[in-house]
Amino acid sequence: MSNVREGADICIEDFLEENIDRTSDIQTFFRDANVFITGATGFMGKVLLEKLIRSCPDIGTIYILVRPKLGKSQVRRFYEIFEGPFFERMKSECPNYLSKVRLVSGDCLKPNLGLSDEDRTLLCACVDCVFHAAAAVRFDTSLRVAVITNVRTTVDLLNMARAMPHLKAFVFVSTAYSNCDNELIEEKFYEPPIPWLTLTLMAETLSEAMLTKITPGILGKWPNAYALTKCVAEDVVRSKGDKLPIAIVRPSIVIATSKEPIAGWINNFYGPTGVVAGAGIGLLRSLHCDGNMLADLVPVDMVINCMIAAAWDVARSRLESTNSEILAPSSEEEKDSSADTEYHIVRSRFSQCKVKRKTISSSIPIYNFVSSNQRALTWQQFMSLNERAEPQIPSQLMVWYYCFHLNKHKSVHLLSILFLHWVPALLVDLGARLIGRKPRMVNAYKKIHRFSEVLSYFSTRQWLFNDRNTSTLWRKLNEQDQKYFNFDISSLVWEDYFYTHMRGLRVYLVKDSLDTVPQGIRKRHRFMLAHYTLVALVVSLLFLCFLNLVSFIWKR
Repeated sequence: MSNVREGADICIEDFLEENIDRTSDIQTFFRDANVFITGATGFMGKVLLEKLIRSCPDIGTIYILVRPKLGKSQVRRFYEIFEGPFFERMKSECPNYLSKVRLVSGDCLKPNLGLSDEDRTLLCACVDCVFHAAAAVRFDTSLRVAVITNVRTTVDLLNMARAMPHLKAFVFVSTAYSNCDNELIEEKFYEPPIPWLTLTLMAETLSEAMLTKITPGILGKWPNAYALTKCVAEDVVRSKGDKLPIAIVRPSIVIATSKEPIAGWINNFYGPTGVVAGAGIGLLRSLHCDGNMLADLVPVDMVINCMIAAAWDVARSRLESTNSEILAPSSEEEKDSSADTEYHIVRSRFSQCKVKRKTISSSIPIYNFVSSNQRALTWQQFMSLNERAEPQIPSQLMVWYYCFHLNKHKSVHLLSILFLHWVPALLVDLGARLIGRKPRMVNAYKKIHRFSEVLSYFSTRQWLFNDRNTSTLWRKLNEQDQKYFNFDISSLVWEDYFYTHMRGLRVYLVKDSLDTVPQGIRKRHRFMLAHYTLVALVVSLLFLCFLNLVSFIWKR
């Protein structure tokens, strides 16, 4: 960025996307189209729902699958989706948005998505496009829940899709790390480590005790049940979706919005977002991470735009195939020699990578949506860009001065959390007990360590991704679609992104308004003084101990 901005200088222009012409091929495709979305109550699902309503004003009906949760009915959860600042722009531009969305009661943990016969018949009769974004995304999810949600639901939904006479596109959302046992991950299918039918039968029939016991053996090289079940679910798509207009989008680590409808929006603490938020308020002080490894991060709004474009392209390709048209390639589709050269350069880097499982040929397109090929960013750079913004907007909710380190070596990390996490937590909880309050810090750090350990798997390793299909898809879009459905990762400027990223975490996750920046700055100064005073005392104490030890040895 050319100018340094500080403090409460954030303004609405920094968050809102500019108005652009709405004429596009993608909008034409979605005109009067009926769409079915699973996972609409989740992070990516909300962004997809907002984008479709706002950017495709002539869309038909959007059916969203909603289940009761935490004592809340489906109807209540349906209306809660649209609460908060994220949907304000959509409500302004599309005041009749509720007329475009219809609640469908269901549950991915139940057979056939828990749909009633009536709803199933309705969806099969009228749906033109399906976005399957529902997933058990928590890395500590049990294998049974992960298999039922990520694998069996995909089977059930594909069976439904075969009964949809008007289906034009089906987009399955996977993850770039579904085949993370390979160092090279291409836009292809890989042999699954276990057949999907076998895994599903095990999840449905074995006792919880037995399944828990054999889970480590089933996971094998996979770090968690989420990554494994996404790999198996992809094989479901390959085997049951070969005759369908279907595509797979594999995003890497999904983070806050880059621009639309507001920049920096996110609603969960998963992954690196939780690390930055925890470090920003002074709770997290160490992470087992190799700062030189690439942090493959992608903004959620760009991922959603890629998904929407993939749906359009699948439908277009199927129509051309059906009509048996022999079309001359358009300027956007012509082979780009420079792109081919770039691809072969990147492919040469892959030649030394270990590929443990063979690929399987299929006509189903796969799109690896990653940033490491065009906008490479290391974990150290990621933290440095966030650290640059932290002093400008410290939260008044911070509990200590920012003191965070990436530790490549596990032993150093363990020592760090012993003295910088557990010892302070025990002292604080002891003080809380003495004054009659409930101790919280030890339990808080148990949760923090559980999630940070999951991230450590991805932050101490590195993969190389082939994203040629994604680049080709981008070139197929016309000028208006490239403006309005931008997923060109090469256009992303990380310095600009993290300016609003930190502010978004403060406002939307920590729930601390930017109006309190002056109070946060004053609190930060007090904590900084206390921090360095404490450091000086500890260093002085250690120095005195060293002198006494030397004196004792000298006298002997």
